Amino acid sequence: MQQNPPSLSFEVFPPKNLIANHPAFQQLLQQLADFNPAFISVANSNHWLNFKTSTLAIADTIQTDFQLPAMIHLTARYLSQAQVLQLLPELKANKVKNILVVRGDATPGLADQGDFNHASDLIKFIKKHDHSFQIFAACYPEKHPEAQSLATDIAHLRQKVAAGCDFLISQTFFSNELFYNFQTACSQAGIKIPILAGIMLLDNRQQIIRFLQKSNLTLPPKLQAILATFRVNSAGFKQAGVQFTIDQINDLLDHQVAGIHLYTLNHSKITRRVCQAIHARFLKSK
Repeated sequence: MQQNPPSLSFEVFPPKNLIANHPAFQQLLQQLADFNPAFISVANSNHWLNFKTSTLAIADTIQTDFQLPAMIHLTARYLSQAQVLQLLPELKANKVKNILVVRGDATPGLADQGDFNHASDLIKFIKKHDHSFQIFAACYPEKHPEAQSLATDIAHLRQKVAAGCDFLISQTFFSNELFYNFQTACSQAGIKIPILAGIMLLDNRQQIIRFLQKSNLTLPPKLQAILATFRVNSAGFKQAGVQFTIDQINDLLDHQVAGIHLYTLNHSKITRRVCQAIHARFLKSK
């Protein structure tokens, strides 16, 4: 993946039916492929699912059927060293080169393996055994919820970079100014690797409200007005949400971000509407 000009990438998650070739999911992947992304990331948020038949199967579909690079997610706390050593050759055999390493949130009823307490531990372990993988890690423009301050959170980011992380992908944010401040703080702390801006699509008002209640993200006045205006008008919210996202992305690109990573939530129509408006700015991104 090139650093300049900016890259465009997407995140999808395994469908509930776990069938990678389900017509609706295939249609989603085809619509994403039409925009020639740098990669398509496959989330691994449901740790009760079988990794091989969900995440890895979809990654194989992306690379085999659509000839696009895939990225898989590995959750540090739920993996043992033995599992990772078994998995890395399988990924290589499937030509999966991109890995997003996260620590992961605690899941009730699912025990930590204890080998990797932090994402940086798993990053270091992977790089020790195979340098060919391109490692991504998460970052938080408004700090991780468990971090005491943004400064301590950035100190943890430095550990990920020192361990061998190649790229950072931000969690969702809605205030670009806070993201720019975060970029500056990272640069001042010596973090020089590219930071991709993670953007959530605004499709469903209630879904966004639930997300905001959990994340406590800062809302710019424009988005506050959209949420207040379209309390019952779902079509109006979608239209205003699409335009907000387009404007947000264009502003980020005007500020020379390394890339845009869209959290699609598997919503093909709204993803396509946003990408049709911005795609011209990525035509030379691969």
